Amino acid sequence: MPTRSAVIVKDEEGYRGIYCHYDGSHSGVGKTLVDNFNSKQLALAIVALGDCSYIHECKTIDEIYAYHRNSDQELVIATGCAWQEVAEQIGHDGYIYVWENGKWNFY
Repeated sequence: MPTRSAVIVKDEEGYRGIYCHYDGSHSGVGKTLVDNFNSKQLALAIVALGDCSYIHECKTIDEIYAYHRNSDQELVIATGCAWQEVAEQIGHDGYIYVWENGKWNFY
């Protein structure tokens, strides 16, 4: 059963975010983001992929299964002025990860 999450980054224009289908829990996607994607550059790179199937246990951007890149689906990236606005556009199970102020924040 999937545990859906939202992965959001703050940039110069506001917030942008994507949906992740599998293992969105703090011990899944949350741990992977902190352990392997712990910089603004990497957070921006993940979100630039658009919605994805999984991030958990990936060590590089290339290992992430992104629907647009890996299966020719439409590129989907939610945008807004606040992370809450972006999160509302993304189907998730209450697991929201936001890169801002130099770190991953879990909501």
